[in-house]
Amino acid sequence: KNILKSGFDLEVEIRRGAGGNVCGEETTLLNTLEGYRREPRLKPPFPTEAGLNAKPTVINNPETLASLPYILKNGASVFKAIGTEADAGTKIISLSGVVNRSGVAELPMGTTLRDIVDQVGGGPKAGSSLRMLGVGGPSSGVFPVSMLDTPIKGGMLHESGVMLGAGGVIVLDDRVSLLEVMRNLASYNANESCGKCTPCREGTPRMVNLVDKIAAGDGKSQDIEEMEYLARVVNSASLCGLGQAAGNPILSALHFFGDELAMLTTA
Repeated sequence: KNILKSGFDLEVEIRRGAGGNVCGEETTLLNTLEGYRREPRLKPPFPTEAGLNAKPTVINNPETLASLPYILKNGASVFKAIGTEADAGTKIISLSGVVNRSGVAELPMGTTLRDIVDQVGGGPKAGSSLRMLGVGGPSSGVFPVSMLDTPIKGGMLHESGVMLGAGGVIVLDDRVSLLEVMRNLASYNANESCGKCTPCREGTPRMVNLVDKIAAGDGKSQDIEEMEYLARVVNSASLCGLGQAAGNPILSALHFFGDELAMLTTA
């Protein structure tokens, strides 16, 4: 009531969604609010043109809305001074894995992954040999330790498909196999597919099957080629953001660890 003594009132209603990662896609969220199946809508029209109940709708992430009080209190210029010129503000990072201190931290844009691991996480646990980082969640991919000096920013962190995404950073050591990481990420996307569009519905489980084939020792060099082909097709032809990023774990692993994967297959 009477927000900032402006005379403006705002009613907030909290709704329980249908659950599932795909509900993070804006039109899927609208469908669940209206009682429909949790699957994306064709765009256009975009939500700003026809959203909730076919009315123009603005959709924002709670993390975005959480920045508004600070901006309103201190001014936009103060907020823009945080981070970098290209990416102002902060990002909530969820750090886990073989670090001494896991948890959630709000960090300025531009903070490097190395600083996140060493300063926020207190460095790797004793006896752990850093092998790779899972960055951004299952819609993103994996980085080798050579990419630790990458600064966080909006959008893609690397052209292979690694992006900041939801802000997850998982620190992995040499006790975790590359194929295990690839399978966990790829199977999550396959399980979360709503099934509406063919590329995501059929392509994501096929990528999991190929990873399993290589892990079982039956992989051929053609399987790696097919896996990359599937990842690119799923990314380019899927309907919503989940499918359009479902190939990223495969593509990033092939980019950074391609030689290692090739050694696990036969001609």
